This record gives sequence, structure tokens and C-alpha cells, in this order.
Amino acid sequence: MLAQAEQPSLAAQSATQPRWLIVLLAVSIALVLGITARYATLRNVNWDEFYYLSQVYDAVSQRPVKPLQTFHVRLFPWLAGSAETEIDEINFARKLLLGLHCLTCLCVWGIARHRLSTAASLFAVLTFAGFSYVVSHATSFRTDPLATFLLTFALYCLVQRRRGLDVLAGASLGLAFVLTIKVLMFAPCAVMVLMYQRVENRASWSDVLWRFSRVAVSMAATAALLLTVHIQLTDLGATTAATQAVSVSSHSSQKMFQPWPPVPRLDYLLISIQENRLTWCLILAATCVMFRCLFDRERRAMGWWLAATLWPAATLLFYRNAFPYFYVTIMPLAALAVAEVFNLLCLRWQRTPHAGLAMLLVVIPLVHVLGVVGCFAPRMVDQQVAQREHLRIMHAMFPDPVAYIDRNSTVARFPKVGFFMSTWGLENYRAANQPVMRDILMTHQPHFMVANVAALSIDQSELRSVTHPHLLLPEDFDTLTDHFIPFWGRIFVAGQTFENLGVQLDSFEVLIGGDYVLDATDELFLDGERMQPGEVRSLAPGVHTIHSVQGEQRDVILRIKTAIPAPSQPPAQQGFFFDLSV
Repeated sequence: MLAQAEQPSLAAQSATQPRWLIVLLAVSIALVLGITARYATLRNVNWDEFYYLSQVYDAVSQRPVKPLQTFHVRLFPWLAGSAETEIDEINFARKLLLGLHCLTCLCVWGIARHRLSTAASLFAVLTFAGFSYVVSHATSFRTDPLATFLLTFALYCLVQRRRGLDVLAGASLGLAFVLTIKVLMFAPCAVMVLMYQRVENRASWSDVLWRFSRVAVSMAATAALLLTVHIQLTDLGATTAATQAVSVSSHSSQKMFQPWPPVPRLDYLLISIQENRLTWCLILAATCVMFRCLFDRERRAMGWWLAATLWPAATLLFYRNAFPYFYVTIMPLAALAVAEVFNLLCLRWQRTPHAGLAMLLVVIPLVHVLGVVGCFAPRMVDQQVAQREHLRIMHAMFPDPVAYIDRNSTVARFPKVGFFMSTWGLENYRAANQPVMRDILMTHQPHFMVANVAALSIDQSELRSVTHPHLLLPEDFDTLTDHFIPFWGRIFVAGQTFENLGVQLDSFEVLIGGDYVLDATDELFLDGERMQPGEVRSLAPGVHTIHSVQGEQRDVILRIKTAIPAPSQPPAQQGFFFDLSV
């Protein structure tokens, strides 16, 4: 049986492996990383990436920043204003994260070499780098790639069994925790790695506890120091920051974990299985080997190692936010488990070499590479066209920053108002059951709105819903419909339309004050004074009057003044946001 094979030394394993296999794996890794690099500058910018960039701008502009899970703003302050548009800045950050992704691959290699041959270690890197969601999201401008490197580097330090590296591993975990609290889900991995080393090296419990203490103290000290500095820089008092952090942590833990029904993001898991059938088959094989080894005293060390590396994949059973970008974090360790199975196949081939097994060792990496090529070749088109067009026009409309409404802070250089309209945010808003848009409009005076989420698509009346958990309350939908009008594409500006304006005095309410332009076929009276088509009039929030001079006018429009008129060319036939699985 595979799990019962006695392993020779690493040097002996590597020395007897054919050079062609090592070359094949190295070339495959290079090809996969090349595809990742190319796709990084073409892939649609996700709403979270815009949101993370906006937090950087908030910190640079001294706007309020939450104390928890925002430490990345201290790492990227130089990014604000470094390029022409927000998309250019995100693409530049993606290129840097590509370099970090390569370092993560090196860490995977280093960890694998602790136990496995050269070929199996290279296969671990190929499995990680070639997973479809990793190719898509390893360069995403969010905290997951950063945390992935830190977690993998910490594991690399732990397997070296050196006192100084234990402290470094703890510091790495502390920084990862400050970036995202989800790293706490991987705490069992560290415990199982120490258990593996205790069994493997026949260490005493006191040695294990001392090592665990060094890691834990280093992690806690690093996290406390970084959080203290971060909170000081946010100008929040210690009490206020602690209150906010406890509130966010408590609410997040309730929303993040969903023990029943299991696999909250089954849809994305099924897509990943469809795109990575071989990898999931090998993960299943590694799971079987793990259980066999845990119940075999002679192989229990390997069982603990496989348990440690497979645990992150097990979090898919209960983690609510197991979106495709989360797979970047779980796959480095899962790839190490897969590499154990590949290594056992290599050992069997070395003992009894025959053509069938050699062919299998060739086919497995080729299937990986061909899967990546087949999956991403159709996607190698510019998915940022619509986003670039909208950002260019919005900046041209308002050369100076103005408040606006959208899903996720797409225009990071402008102050966004309203809540973050993720599915989570909309569910919380619906649970409160309190209309908020009228107060937002009166308090913050947003000049435009980007309808980059269904909840803001006020041009689609069928999206007015009483019960849908991811749409606005009817009162808020009506408020936006009454006070915003279409401008271009998914851009709406403050304004109102009068479909049939007669000579009778008509009153209307303005919630957003500013300079308004009249778009009409003839002059009319506004607040008792004549106003010509194209004329600009300053309107304060409140009730105003309007009526025609003579006869009836149709489709009279008052809209907030913009620096440019609506472009004549239609927007690109491309969605603003793509699904995360792309």
C-alpha cells in the first residue's frame, strides 16, 4: 500500500529520480507563473480590491479608518496617487503581489524539501501555483496573498526546529493576524505541526510546550505592538478602538462560521472541482492516507503532518466567506499534502520501474498544465475596459473630489458615502429594517452614484423588492429613483425629471444642493424666475417650484452640473464586475 511504503533518505530519493521529470515540473511551474503574471493585468478588478485601495486613501487623507483588519494601509500609503487611475494603481500592486506569490512558492518548496524529494517538492509548487483560483487571485490586491505568504513562511520556520526561527514564525503569524483575523482558523495547523515533530523526533512534551510558548508569545507580542501603532495612527482612543474591535470581532465570528448546513460556498467549491479535478482527487487520496497513518503507530508522524496540511481545506466545510480568493490561503498546505501522494508514487516507481507508472508521473503534471491553459486561454482578454471607461468619465465629470454612492468605493480618490454593499453588508442593512438613503443624501450630499450592484440599479424597476435580502428597502429605492437620473453607462447624477410639465405651479424637493443645469426644449419658471435651457442655477436643499411658461413640456430635466456632458459613444458591452470564479 502507498501509506505503508518505507521511505529512503531524501538524498537517495532525489538522486534516483530522472532528470526529465524534474525538468518537466520546473518548466510547468514557469509556464503557470507566466500565465498568472499575464492574467494579473487583464483580470477584472474585484470590488474588494477597490475597497482596500479606498482604505489606503482614507488613511492618507486622514479620514476615519477602522482599527481592525486595516493594517494594510500602513504597508501601501505610497500607492495613493502613484498612477493615473485607481485601476493603474491596483495593477501595479498586483505586480508586486506577483513577486510575493513567487516567494510563497519558494516557501512551499522549502517546506516540501523538509520531507520530500526534489520532484515531489516541485510538484507541490505546481499544485499550488496551478490551482485555477490561485492563478486568478494570488495577485489580488487584498490581504489574502499577504497572509498566505506570512502563514507559509511561518510554517517554513517551524519545520526547521530552530529557536530563533520559532520566534520569527510567531512574528510572522502576528503580522498575518493584524492583517486579517481569519488566520486564527489555521491555529490548529501549528499545533498539529508540533505534534508531528514530537512523534517524528520523539521529543518530550516539555520541548513541544516550550516551542509552542515561544511561537505564541512572539505572535501575541508582534500583534499587540503592530495594533498599538496602527491604532495610534488612526487617532482613535484606546477605549474607542477596543470597543470597535470587540464589536467587529464578535459580529464577524457570528457571520463567518456556518456549521450547518455545511459548505456554505458549495457553488464555488463545485466550480473549483470542475476546473481542478486531478488536484481534488489527490487531496481525497491524501485524506485517505492521513487516516491510515493516524491509526498506524509506525506512520503516525506522517498522519499528523497530513492532518496539519489538510486542515485549511477542511475550513471549506464551515467558513461562510470561502470565496475563490480564500483558496489562495488554503492551497499551499493542501499542495503539500498532495505532494506526499505524488512522492509515494515516485517511491514505488523507483522500486519497481515500469512504463505504466512512468507514464503516470508524466501525465499528472501535464494534466495540471493543460488544465490551466485550457481554463485561462479564453479569459485572456482585457476585462477592465468598462471599469476604465467609467473611472475616466467620473474623474472628468468632477475634477475635484465630491461625495458619491456605490457598492464598494470604486472611486477611491473621492469620499464614498453609505454602507459597503457586499452580500454581508446588505444582509445587515436588511436585518436593521431602517431606511437610510434620505439621511445619507441630506447629510453627505452625494453628487453622483455608480450603479455597480443590483441594489443600486434604479433604472430596473423590477429590482424594487420588499423582501430580497440583497436589495434596498423599497423606501430607499424610491428615494434614489426620485433624486438621481441616468448620465452614462452605470453612472447616475443628482437630478430630477419632470415628464409632463405644465403651466400650473408644481413643487418638488431637492435633497442634494448644488449647481443644476436645465435640459429642456423651452424656457420655464424655476422658483418664480425664468430659466433658459442650458442655464445653470444654484439650488439649496429644500422645496422648490417649477412650471412651464406656456404649453406643456415633456421630459424636462434638472441635473447637477458636471465638467463634461454625457459622452455620445455608448459604454463597452462588458459587465462592471465579473464573478469571483473568473
